[in-house]
Amino acid sequence: MSCPLSFNTSRLLVLLCLLVGVGVGSIYAEAPRTEEKPKHLTPQVTMATTLELREKKSDAVAIAYLGEKMRERAGNYGNFRNLFSYTWREAQVRSGRVDGAWASRLNDVAFTVAYEERNYKEASEIISNLCTTLSRSGRFGRFAEVMAIWEEAQRLSGHRMDLDSYPDLGPAISCLPEVRHRQMPATLPSPKEVAGGLPPRNRPNRFHIIEPERSLTSAI
Repeated sequence: MSCPLSFNTSRLLVLLCLLVGVGVGSIYAEAPRTEEKPKHLTPQVTMATTLELREKKSDAVAIAYLGEKMRERAGNYGNFRNLFSYTWREAQVRSGRVDGAWASRLNDVAFTVAYEERNYKEASEIISNLCTTLSRSGRFGRFAEVMAIWEEAQRLSGHRMDLDSYPDLGPAISCLPEVRHRQMPATLPSPKEVAGGLPPRNRPNRFHIIEPERSLTSAI
């Protein structure tokens, strides 16, 4: 009687081992795989590829590639901001410095993607920089056109453009008393609310849609 019992016990142990092994294997097989986050190229590599496409193919192909890479980063503000800033510098002080038309295309794709993806801070920076550049270069006609777009965006966002509607705090420059210092709300998200001051306001989030044949940042 002892032999059959011993034999059955051994079989039982073997079966238990097999079942446990199968169970562990199924757990590993069915364990959900964590979705890997897309690895973005560095801004330097992305811009290098953009410039290579421009040299070997065309400006249009290069800008399309850059815009695609910007949109891929739109879900992560830090990644988007890095490429946006690098593109802005490329337009200002690198390849765009010696080619105004190319600088215009770089600024235009940066503004377009930022606006489409609702990164209004970056879109506003392009407009502000454009107004400053046009004014300093003496292109007051184009400056007036862009400034009108900017003012309309401010109004659409609920901002008052009449300076006289803000509290007058006295002359801003002693020798020019007509230049007044006024209490105006800070613009989010960068500035912080000042104790006792006006509540901060949001950045413009609606811009007039520009005709395709003449983009907002057109150098012409």
